[in-house]
Amino acid sequence: MFCPSCGTESLPDQKFCKKCGATLQTAGDAETVPAVAAAPGPQAVPPPAPTPAQYVPRPTTAAYPPPPPPVQYVPPPMPTAYQQPPPGYGYYPPMAPPPPKSTTLRNIVILIVLAVAACGAYYYYLHKGGTVTIGTKDQVIYSGSATLAQATALGNRLKTDGYFQDRGVTVLLHMGGSGGTIISYVVQDGAWNNPTMVSDFEIITRDVATTVGGLPVDMRLVNSAETVEKDETITAQAATQPGTQPGTQPGTQPPAGPSSTVTIGTKDQVIYSGTATEAQAAALGNALKTDGYFQDRGVTVLLNMGTGGTTISFVVGDGDWNQAGTMGQFEEVAREVASSVGGLPVAVQLMDTKEDVEKTGMVGEAQLSGGDAVYYEGNATLADGQALGQKLQSIGYFTGKGANVFLKKHTNGTTLAFVVTDGTWNNAQMVTDFENITRSVAPSIGGLPIDMRLMSTTLVVEKDEKIQ
Repeated sequence: MFCPSCGTESLPDQKFCKKCGATLQTAGDAETVPAVAAAPGPQAVPPPAPTPAQYVPRPTTAAYPPPPPPVQYVPPPMPTAYQQPPPGYGYYPPMAPPPPKSTTLRNIVILIVLAVAACGAYYYYLHKGGTVTIGTKDQVIYSGSATLAQATALGNRLKTDGYFQDRGVTVLLHMGGSGGTIISYVVQDGAWNNPTMVSDFEIITRDVATTVGGLPVDMRLVNSAETVEKDETITAQAATQPGTQPGTQPGTQPPAGPSSTVTIGTKDQVIYSGTATEAQAAALGNALKTDGYFQDRGVTVLLNMGTGGTTISFVVGDGDWNQAGTMGQFEEVAREVASSVGGLPVAVQLMDTKEDVEKTGMVGEAQLSGGDAVYYEGNATLADGQALGQKLQSIGYFTGKGANVFLKKHTNGTTLAFVVTDGTWNNAQMVTDFENITRSVAPSIGGLPIDMRLMSTTLVVEKDEKIQ
């Protein structure tokens, strides 16, 4: 046994410790000496369960910020409208002189003309008052009550607008009778079926109407056989805001002036057509001036509005539409001024100096709950914007706090741009977060590769990298 005091080992029959003299207990005693418990060994502590990785979106701008200063956008020099006649121009064939007024043959021809007109086909044999030559080749043939002075004024205006370029172009002017004023253009076959070409002639007709007494004017496109293929009445535009004014009914719009051109400053112009009004054209022009695009350098922009939507067309230097980034720049300009013509979506066109459309795009907005929005541009569609927005909601990036994301699709690929707070582009972890987000949403917008951009609240690109 062992001494409970000093631990010295003693014989079983000893009562006292031989070293310290303490009383010893035997095995038969009521209490035994408790064994000294060994200190417990260290226990393994399991690590805490990992929490799911969640993306907390960086604070973003709640609404579209002011556009960058004009110095960031320098548009190429742009010519005025109508450098050449609209496509589809056809030369007017020589007209045979009419027979003498007093002959029986003339009376028969008149009856034939009236019969043909009743069937819907119009033949331009009507009494020719005369011909005015502009330059050396272009002509205005006038008839009815139209005068030499009116034909000359019309020809000079067509020359000013660039339609007459001394290439043998002929326009017919007829005035008087129940038909009012008629301006007819001889065009190549099929031009009357091309909406863009028809719109060109509508614009020209509106612009020259003041030289022949103003609108309304019956505009006709005729084929080389002088048969009318397109006949429509060009009327005065309606004012923007409906209201009640003398001579109008409540809720109707009083007519505006006959002009289809609004001049901003002394040189820049907006030419409007379709259902666009003078007030809308002026609002667009002023917005372009505020944005820095109009700088009184003779730049022309075309505005067309109708059932098919709103189109803003920019006339650019030849070949500029093929330069990298040019289409995107003009789409941004259109997005910045879209509110002046009713808001998005807006179709965007780049035209050459002959006003032929060389490149088209679209700018629109897919709105989500809470003010979050995806702006889509180029070849991106509303469906693309909605799909991207829903994916950003599902991963927790869009949380209804007014975040803005830009989706752009052009021939050189897809761009996804995030508006972020200052300095985000310098934070490596945040940049990685956006790289992961881009990869996560890529299937909803056509897949990788995607050009990922981080932009400041003034839409300046601060980080640009290709996500493969």
